[in-house]
Amino acid sequence: MRDVFKVDGNIALNYRDPEGDLVRLLDDGDVALMVADGRGQRSKVKRPVNQFAWELHVTAASDLSVYNTEI
Repeated sequence: MRDVFKVDGNIALNYRDPEGDLVRLLDDGDVALMVADGRGQRSKVKRPVNQFAWELHVTAASDLSVYNTEI
């Protein structure tokens, strides 16, 4: 990913959940959650059948401002 985006330093891979918040993918459990959320949204999100139901986002690992932290 660093080569694709021409970025030096640490990057984070994220996906946008059904509420619109970015969720950082840290391990296989997070990927399983992303897939489950995508399957649950399949009827609500209109995409071609050859596209996944989620959006991946690459951010700087140190930039925590992209995450919704309000309680």
